[in-house]
Amino acid sequence: MWLPRVCVIVVVASIWWGASPSQAEVIHVYSAASLSDVFTKISRVGSTRGLPKCVGIHAASSALARQIIAGAPADIFISANSEWTTYVRNQGLTRGLPKVFTRNKLVLITPLQSDFKFDFGESVGLAPLLRNDWLTIADPNHVPAGRYARAALKKFGYWSAVKHRVVRVANVRAALALVSRAEALAGIVYASDVKKTTSVRVVSSISQNSHPDIQYIATKIGKISQPIVDEYFKFLLSSEVASILIEHGFEPLK
Repeated sequence: MWLPRVCVIVVVASIWWGASPSQAEVIHVYSAASLSDVFTKISRVGSTRGLPKCVGIHAASSALARQIIAGAPADIFISANSEWTTYVRNQGLTRGLPKVFTRNKLVLITPLQSDFKFDFGESVGLAPLLRNDWLTIADPNHVPAGRYARAALKKFGYWSAVKHRVVRVANVRAALALVSRAEALAGIVYASDVKKTTSVRVVSSISQNSHPDIQYIATKIGKISQPIVDEYFKFLLSSEVASILIEHGFEPLK
């Protein structure tokens, strides 16, 4: 079976792989959708360091957690919040202590050619500016990015007036895509999501005091120790990877 030298990126986690690390020497990293771009570089760097090959599966943290519980053979899980990590841990599927992988912040975006303006925190409110258009966020009922966005909207008193103009999507990258195609006037996404895109612009940053701290939590999956998984996990927490994350718009660890 052919396997690439670097990590294969799967944006929608719909394929489950059957071989264990010891059988195929492949690491399966299930991580939040917002990590899909940066993970390409992380995986490439890992391969140059002689680390095992890996397969990266990226989707909403909630979807990944459910797949892991259902039996998907993940070796490492990186969630965009601690809640879904705890959910998996409570099933007895993790080993070792979870670690903070990186951090992020929220921004309000609009299509590049739009003249939409808004300073997040204004007393005028967001709903009047949307008029008959839409604000898109990841589904706040289960996706971390959406939960952070809803918390910020509630903090500034916007939620009750704007919730009927909100398009809820599967993950934060879907929200970015909707704004990129000008199918929504505005969206709330992570700062890292817009780092290398030219189809949207940032309208306003969103105070980190308006929502829970955005932390990505990494944990090892499986009850039996796997040396190559431990090795890759250590690499993910290295200063080298931290620098790559900052380069891609993520926030440094405190």
